[in-house]
Amino acid sequence: MTAPTPLFDLAYLEEISSETFEDTAQAEAFIRIASAKLRSKVGRLDERIADGTLDIDLVKGTGAAMVLRALDTLNRGINVIRSEYPEISEQYAPSSKTGLIYLTDDELDDLLPGAEDGSDAFTIMPGPRP
Repeated sequence: MTAPTPLFDLAYLEEISSETFEDTAQAEAFIRIASAKLRSKVGRLDERIADGTLDIDLVKGTGAAMVLRALDTLNRGINVIRSEYPEISEQYAPSSKTGLIYLTDDELDDLLPGAEDGSDAFTIMPGPRP
């Protein structure tokens, strides 16, 4: 079985980040993982892109953000939140279960059906009914 085509490519990642990646194999692997995660978390992603109900630029931008976060984490160090020099000192965050490549709640909300019009499932009105 062949894997689906990634939702964006290395050229797009380099364009959006204004960087040229030396380790292209790592970046391309992260692109494939991010594309797979987007497809698994967002129902009918490819169909919604094809019929125009989901903006491809939003999907590509979200995927690129996922990859850039992962690359930044590897460059800084996993779970490192602060480094101080010349006296070497590092502060670590608690271990995270999200992994290197993940969608934030806000990013996921932007991609889910209904997010485009800002509507909610229902509205609760406080106070007495008219």
